[in-house]
Amino acid sequence: MGRNPFVLLRENSLEKEKFPDFDATMFSCIAQKQKSMEQFKLKAVDEIEKLFSATKHPGLLNMKRCVFNHKINKVEPMLNTLSGELNVDFIFTHKYIEEFREFMMLERSAKINYETELDKLRESMVALLKEQESVLSGLLMINPDIYYKLDSYLNTPVSQHRNKQRKLETTIYKFITRSAYKTSPFLSITRVGRSEISNEPVVEEFPPNREYTNKVSLNFTLLYRLTFHFLMNSDVFLKTIGFYMPPFSIRAENGKQVISFLSRKDLPSNNKLFMPSEQLAEMKIPLILAELFEERDMENEITFSDCMSLFSNSLTENQLCQLLRKYLSIGLLVPAVAFNEGSSDLFLADIKKVTKKYLQVEEYTKLNDILNQINETVQEITNQTTYKEKHLNYKRLEEIMMDLGLETGFLFPAKTVFYEDGLIEDIQHMESSDFEKITANFKNIQVFSIIFDVNIRMQYAMGTRLYEQFQDNLADIDSDFFSVLFDVSKEMIPYWEDVNHVDPSCTINEIVILDQLKLKFIDELNELDELSIGEVEMDVKQLIDKYIKLIPERILKSADLTSSFFVQLNGNKAILNAVYDGHEKYKARFMNYFTDYLSNDNQYMNFIKDYYEDQNYYEFSESFGFNGNVKNIKLDNQCYTGGIGSKRFLPEAKQAYSKIEDFKIKIDRENKKFRIVDMHNNTVKICYRGSLVPTSMPGYISVLLQLFSSGSLMFKFSDLIRHEQVPRISYGDTVLSRRRINLTSFVHEMERNEMESNYEYFRRINILFVEKKLNKRFFIAAKRGYQFEDAYLREFKPLYIDITNPIALTTLEKEILSKKELGFFSHFYIEEYLSNSGKKAQEYDIEIYKKEGEGIEK
Repeated sequence: MGRNPFVLLRENSLEKEKFPDFDATMFSCIAQKQKSMEQFKLKAVDEIEKLFSATKHPGLLNMKRCVFNHKINKVEPMLNTLSGELNVDFIFTHKYIEEFREFMMLERSAKINYETELDKLRESMVALLKEQESVLSGLLMINPDIYYKLDSYLNTPVSQHRNKQRKLETTIYKFITRSAYKTSPFLSITRVGRSEISNEPVVEEFPPNREYTNKVSLNFTLLYRLTFHFLMNSDVFLKTIGFYMPPFSIRAENGKQVISFLSRKDLPSNNKLFMPSEQLAEMKIPLILAELFEERDMENEITFSDCMSLFSNSLTENQLCQLLRKYLSIGLLVPAVAFNEGSSDLFLADIKKVTKKYLQVEEYTKLNDILNQINETVQEITNQTTYKEKHLNYKRLEEIMMDLGLETGFLFPAKTVFYEDGLIEDIQHMESSDFEKITANFKNIQVFSIIFDVNIRMQYAMGTRLYEQFQDNLADIDSDFFSVLFDVSKEMIPYWEDVNHVDPSCTINEIVILDQLKLKFIDELNELDELSIGEVEMDVKQLIDKYIKLIPERILKSADLTSSFFVQLNGNKAILNAVYDGHEKYKARFMNYFTDYLSNDNQYMNFIKDYYEDQNYYEFSESFGFNGNVKNIKLDNQCYTGGIGSKRFLPEAKQAYSKIEDFKIKIDRENKKFRIVDMHNNTVKICYRGSLVPTSMPGYISVLLQLFSSGSLMFKFSDLIRHEQVPRISYGDTVLSRRRINLTSFVHEMERNEMESNYEYFRRINILFVEKKLNKRFFIAAKRGYQFEDAYLREFKPLYIDITNPIALTTLEKEILSKKELGFFSHFYIEEYLSNSGKKAQEYDIEIYKKEGEGIEK
């Protein structure tokens, strides 16, 4: 087992404690005083009842009722009268009155304090935005339409704020807390850097505002969409370029030729992926065209001249161009053109170079002018230091995109034209002894993931199915293979949708074993949870270690595991936020920023050799217009597919890259595990070092890649617990999942009562949290999975809430509690706030791997 020395650091630009506090400590005092007052009330009632039993004085019953209903103004005169008449001290009744007065004094102070502190909070929010120009600019980049509202909010005295200013508070609150507490990539607000492991003691302290550089890249989907608009409308392009067929089949039907083909089309509404729509399409075509398609198949080029020779008697050149445009738009033909996707600059340069051959001078000049305008304006936006200057340039970009929409017919929002990152210049060091302690746990957690791994099950299912078909013979990657691949992938869908799923009809031994281990582990985990009710934390190290030992050696050794552990460090604790696929998928987007290190560092070079080269990995690297896939650092061994993507059309493709369909399938006789081999009978593995998830990719490549990617945990351990309230779950010093409680369990208590004022609601909720002993700082998190169709849930980002902050409570009410009637509400949880030590939120992407054939010490 080993680790990737390239450790990525994410760090927020805004200090965690920079968000202004609201002093709500008085509500704890009120809750305690109310509890004490209620106790003395009951003692006073008991005291009065006993005295009534002895004296039968009717005035005592009236006083008891007034005490019970807190009618303190009536109690006091009665108490004075009855004390004299009965010669009794009424010790507990006096004490109750004293407690009541103190309680009411606290209530009055709390209300005055609420208004004072709320004014301070609002003043502090305005001051923070004015002080943190990067935060203010970032807010405008994702919400450009609020510029004038924001300007009014900042420049109107808080005491004069009205509803139109106050309506902005929720938006501002969400953005500021996102900038301070969440560590996923977010404009240049969350910055990225590199961490190195050091054998020397680390004593460095970083300044609050360390140096960083803004890095900008244009949206590749925009660049593709714009370029192909010009190419598709160019007769020169259609007459010069070659065309290839997508996967297809042709049949005769009622004397007509019907072609079925895999149609890829662009969706103008999708601003992150180019040509994302894929579906099986059918249409009738002339016999002569059917014969041409079958003759050329998918391997050989079709030219304009080929088509013209078929239709010379029936179509003019202009009419043929229109027909080819139609075929291109529906995906029946694929143009043989590709670009260098190594970076935004390389892509731009290659567009200008390649399109020069295919566009007339006027159109070529127009395309270049648009590209230059967009690029220069984006650079201006990035280089400006004030939000007002950024806004002026942003308005210019909006005008450019509006004009472009009128010119081309497609609309591309200005706020999605570019991506911005902040690159930390310093290298952060971590002591090797500390690092080894952290990663020791990660190695065991990674091996444990085998029990839940869907892709490993898919490998065995594919191998068993293909062995039945081909036995020990080598098999082609052809339509028969694809048929099995898609059938098996459909059978695996329930495993993706439900972490508890097992297939009772499955007869494949390895899958049966893993399913049984999974169910038994979940049962034992819940038994342990039963014993931990009321506990803050539950350590499952012994349980996980037990199940690691139960994984059969042959399954463990045959697994190739690579995992990205996203972790925050707090003292000797590692807080695990997620365990995703490895293969540097989530580092890929930032690799171009570290070219020198990745090209020259000996440790990194050794890692590339040990994990990728020694296991004969080939890299598949289409971007599909997604910027998270873009990098210029690639493995020496690269591959492409014959039916998907444009990389196959690069000039160097045929000589420099391997075609996946040229490999063969070979199934192990012993364990029936699926594998691919090259012409020398060496096992081949395929990786995709980009952050686009396979399910968003087109064609069979999306399914094929899943066969080579194991090591993720696509669930939280708390998802396995059947109770609504779940303790923190840890593996020794590693926190696997945070404490959480299902919001539905007390949502009715969280709702605002009719006619309840803001203060009354705030007071009640704060006292509720004191009484329930709930953490006042937390995230609202959503349980997400492949089975959830709701767009809101899919897009939902964890929301930080500090219940002692009135604006946070308003945000919770507006963003979450208002949706309690919707079906997905039951998937919302209150999850405890746990973060790293230090002033700023930091998260590391640490990658661990286990090569196929390696075991572990059990």
